[in-house]
Amino acid sequence: TNFDGYRLSNISLEYSQFGLPTPSGGVGSNVTVVPIDGQDGNTAPAMGEGDIDIQTTLAMAPLCNLIVYDNGGQSDLIGVLTREVQDNKADIVTESYGWSGDSAFYLAAHNLHVSMSAQGITYMCASGDQGTGTFLGSQGTPYGDVDSEILVVGGTTVTTNSNGNRVSEVGWTGSGGGWFPSTDSFNVRPSYQKGSGVPTNIPYRLVPDLALDADPNTGYEVYVAGQLRVWGGTSCASPTFAGSLADSEEQIIAGGGLPANSAGKRRFGRIDRKSVV
Repeated sequence: TNFDGYRLSNISLEYSQFGLPTPSGGVGSNVTVVPIDGQDGNTAPAMGEGDIDIQTTLAMAPLCNLIVYDNGGQSDLIGVLTREVQDNKADIVTESYGWSGDSAFYLAAHNLHVSMSAQGITYMCASGDQGTGTFLGSQGTPYGDVDSEILVVGGTTVTTNSNGNRVSEVGWTGSGGGWFPSTDSFNVRPSYQKGSGVPTNIPYRLVPDLALDADPNTGYEVYVAGQLRVWGGTSCASPTFAGSLADSEEQIIAGGGLPANSAGKRRFGRIDRKSVV
């Protein structure tokens, strides 16, 4: 899900730089762009979000079928979510944006996410890079952090030894987290958020659900405007997890797992709901 500019030409640079497996039709043949509201963001990026999402997903799953639902340069979240529901093509969706609006906007988005959950789609978003102190509160309700229909991906800081092996991993100080006390009907602590160390006196949806490396000091190498740069933030963590989840899905299906739903789709669906112990 994209709302920024990007360059598809950067994909071939990423594949070449890291020796990624190439789809049978050639690099980029597995990428489809679906413009929303007539917008196609295959233009110079404003923030680099589009390039980051595309390349980090492909870095983990270079042979996947990647659909870019593209509202580049615009902010029509409802239009994009509506198209994703109507198409029902993506097993896994990732976005790296935060939204604020009125209660009707939040409810409309939530209802579309309920529809995606019913279709078995795993929808995830970055928790944000504001830190636990602010947690986007100054910008209004931080959507979709408050919606338990969305898998929220936070950030960590990873330390490795001289051999590149991980020796420690802790929460990244820049990662958004905690809760936001909005009155939205869906902003309630879901049943799966329980266990050792999880607060029992907070009635709101807690974030994040999981986390990956997001510290810019350890970061991700991504091409933006043809230049290789190191990026960090939860905007990298969410699409990286999406690509990893796609790999897991493919492996499990190959082993006979994930039985088809009523529409014939073999999907993980709401994986956070399935983690209750």
